[in-house]
Amino acid sequence: MEGEELKESKKFLTDSRRVTTSHIAIRPTKEDNGKKLVCRAQNPRLSESALEDSWKLNVQYKPEISVKLRSNDQGHEVQEGANIYLDCNINANPQYRELQWMFDDHRLFPGPENGIEIHGLTLMIKNLTREHEGDYYCVAENSVGKGQSNNIHLVVLFSPICASRQKTIYGVGKHENVEISCELTAQPPEVEFRWRFNTSGNIDSFQSNRTTSIATLSLKSKYDYGILYCWGENSIGVQKEPCIFHIIPAARPDPVTNCSIENQTEKSFMVVCSSGDDGGLIQQFHLEVFIKNSQALLVNHTSLDQPVFEVSDLPPGSPLRITVYASNTKGKSPAVLLETRTLLSAEKHTGNVLPLFISPLLAILLGIIIVLVTLAVIILIIVKRRRTRLQQGVALDSSNGQKSNEQIKSIDDQPEPEDKCPDVVPPRNLTPGTEFDDMVMNPAIKMADLGNQRIYENLRIERDRTYENVIAQQEFLPNQEELMYSVLSLPETKTQLVRNTDVEHTEYANIDHQRSHNLRSCPGMETEEELDGYSVETPLMNSLKSDRRGGRTDRKRPVVSTVV
Repeated sequence: MEGEELKESKKFLTDSRRVTTSHIAIRPTKEDNGKKLVCRAQNPRLSESALEDSWKLNVQYKPEISVKLRSNDQGHEVQEGANIYLDCNINANPQYRELQWMFDDHRLFPGPENGIEIHGLTLMIKNLTREHEGDYYCVAENSVGKGQSNNIHLVVLFSPICASRQKTIYGVGKHENVEISCELTAQPPEVEFRWRFNTSGNIDSFQSNRTTSIATLSLKSKYDYGILYCWGENSIGVQKEPCIFHIIPAARPDPVTNCSIENQTEKSFMVVCSSGDDGGLIQQFHLEVFIKNSQALLVNHTSLDQPVFEVSDLPPGSPLRITVYASNTKGKSPAVLLETRTLLSAEKHTGNVLPLFISPLLAILLGIIIVLVTLAVIILIIVKRRRTRLQQGVALDSSNGQKSNEQIKSIDDQPEPEDKCPDVVPPRNLTPGTEFDDMVMNPAIKMADLGNQRIYENLRIERDRTYENVIAQQEFLPNQEELMYSVLSLPETKTQLVRNTDVEHTEYANIDHQRSHNLRSCPGMETEEELDGYSVETPLMNSLKSDRRGGRTDRKRPVVSTVV
């Protein structure tokens, strides 16, 4: 192999066939991959009788990987804000299928949000920050197995910053000493500290140990309270933002307020209060339960967050005295006293034992709502009754014909308006009878309101109601002196008139539009010129003109009502 002779492990000779066979056993490594293995045979009795055969080795193995930080004189320490490159070297047969970069056992993906870029076998990190500090390695896999590289622990060097979750508010009483602890995070951790007060307060002394420093203060007056600043510096640079500590006056906490007893039973209850001012320090709450008029302590509870207590395992029906107070390092608050008793078995119930209280504003709102609902109900009742009456007046039955006649007559007998120039003259000289009864409304005609409307719909006018027939009747008195007028009262509502198509003859007046521009006098007050010049030609006017020409001037001019 590669010019080096290997020892055979077994050989034998077959005389019958004159064949010699040789075997060799080797254990190739990944370094033997691609080497040439040669088998050579030669008859020592014959010159130039050597024959040989060769075989190129193909040794397969899982990937062998290594990671290296490119060109860094400080080893694996890189200053914050720099750009770094990590190279992954892979040796594998057959070729690897996929390469993965890992950071603290989590796979890295390229993206601008984390500043990661991957180009082939190189990992690039731009603008290095403290979050990039940790272990990096790469992983590859082929058909033989998976290979993993060595770890590179990347150390990011940065200037000091304030540590998280440290106390920043200190409550201190007058003439008291207090120690303020300032903790920083830095790389390298060798830090020099500086302290400064924003008031006239003085820092007595401070001690530092790498990234921690403790300052001692003595507050003598109210002017010594204020804000204390702390910052550090290492080989990378000075801290950009200092740590801030508030020094405030401290006192005992205020008492709790708005205490109530809820969910009271025969053996338990709950006390709920509201916390007061903590006095500048962390406070905690306490509850003590005594037998009333006795010093026997039954329960002693402490709450670290809220003044809410649940008390159980109490004797039934016992009068109790409850004390609730708060405390901090400066002392206790004034206590709040409550009195109650556990319920007997017959009185067992749950819920708030406070009396029901309704505010005046709520009572006023309830009263307004009740009044509005009552008014709405009354309005609905009135509207419904009016609608019922209207429907009853419209739906007239044919059996009420006699009542309708009386109502119509009562309308006709109403006093006439003081109008000296009537437009329509009704037939008041007719004698009531069967013919007049025909003028009543047909039962099919609808009358909305007889008291308000005087329009008759669907009047049936018979042929004998013409002017000639009216004159021929005996009841007509041409010499009657009385002038009778009729007023046509139109309703406010729109009502559709229905003409009776049974009337065969309808007489109309001929109107002379040319002669009607001048105003005429009322009937009975005309001049001689007006008597001969009526603009409306009717049979009655023609009769009057004929009588005047014939010399019949002794008869008084009648006024005849016409049917509308």
